[in-house]
Amino acid sequence: MTMRPTLQLPVPGFFRDLGIMSVVRLSGGFLLFATQVMLARWMSTDDFGIFSFAWMWVAILSTVAGFGYVAASVRFLARYNDQHMAGMAHGIIRHSRQVVLISAGVVSLIAWAAFELLLENSPYLPGLRIALFAVPVLTLLNIDSAVARAMGWMGMSTIAEQIGRPLVLLAAGAVLAHLYGVTTSGTYIAACLAAYLIVTSVQNVVVRRRIARALPEVPPLYERRRWNSVAFLLFWLSLSQMLRINGDGIVVGLVLGTEQVALYVTAVRTATLAGFVLVITNMVSQPRLSALMGRKDDEELRRFYRTARLATLAAVIAIALALSVLGKPVLGLFGPQYVAAYPALLILLGGHVVAAYFGPAMSLLTMGDEQKAVALISTAGAILNILLTLFLASHYGIAGAACSSAGTAVLTAFLMARIAERRIL
Repeated sequence: MTMRPTLQLPVPGFFRDLGIMSVVRLSGGFLLFATQVMLARWMSTDDFGIFSFAWMWVAILSTVAGFGYVAASVRFLARYNDQHMAGMAHGIIRHSRQVVLISAGVVSLIAWAAFELLLENSPYLPGLRIALFAVPVLTLLNIDSAVARAMGWMGMSTIAEQIGRPLVLLAAGAVLAHLYGVTTSGTYIAACLAAYLIVTSVQNVVVRRRIARALPEVPPLYERRRWNSVAFLLFWLSLSQMLRINGDGIVVGLVLGTEQVALYVTAVRTATLAGFVLVITNMVSQPRLSALMGRKDDEELRRFYRTARLATLAAVIAIALALSVLGKPVLGLFGPQYVAAYPALLILLGGHVVAAYFGPAMSLLTMGDEQKAVALISTAGAILNILLTLFLASHYGIAGAACSSAGTAVLTAFLMARIAERRIL
């Protein structure tokens, strides 16, 4: 039995999958946003800050547990699928799952010991104890989503995280609010953990069954040394990206306290509605970039990249303008006290627009064997963001943290685009 290639028409297929992913991801984004609004209303400001702080740590730790194999599996599986290498495809899927699940258990134990030692009297500690159970669950969800994305199943790769989890959490939260009224952060952290367990279990079953139908039943083949080498570099890339996204929020929580981190998170979540477009473009473009590079079709690669870049910029500008005009009433949905985050929202939106101008440069470099450059830039950007946030948040509050986040995002996007132009395009 032979495998049919799934990536034959890069640009037309790109717009099809971009449309599918945009509908799912933006629907999920608005659903996630609605979930955050309701959580903020169901909890006090301090409890919402604790809840957000705990889940920022879960996002970072699950990235550590992924050990680079979430991104590496997309790169290798997309290429193996395109080149009809079924044995290698089975091998990378099996090896990736084994590595990340073992890693997730180890990471969770180390994090638990560190939190108990360093945050003994912190208001964040009880919530973190519960949230750590979600690290292995989210890690498995991420690797299954990566497998689906590499196979070209864009809707399947995002439905569990973007739609399934928020729906389950909204339902659970509504029941809790009806029964108990305003409850603590720990209750909703546990509810979020339960939501992840449900959607991850369903997604894992669906992905396994579809893989069994899509790939011929052949013995798995392995290139562990090559995979581990690439995954290690992508690990630093993924970790630095996650630190850049969540590091400023953690610093705000530690420096300014639970109430201010709640305000800052609302600004970040709202601005993310614009940033989703670049995230979607990166996710959709990765398997196509990998396939085009494998075919050594430089002209089509440049054409595809230009198309993706312009489409991304236009969409981000439109969403950012709408959020700039409607920012105060949108923030007010969380509660009247959250309108104070409006200046931070404007700063973050500006950063998303400028970063979108440079297009999916990170994906281009990652799929083009330039992981070292991406990892170096991303790591430097993450460290700079944390240091700048520590200084600016201490002096200018959440607006200072927003300046740090937006500035470092633009700087890293610019540097990656310049390197991509010189080495690949």
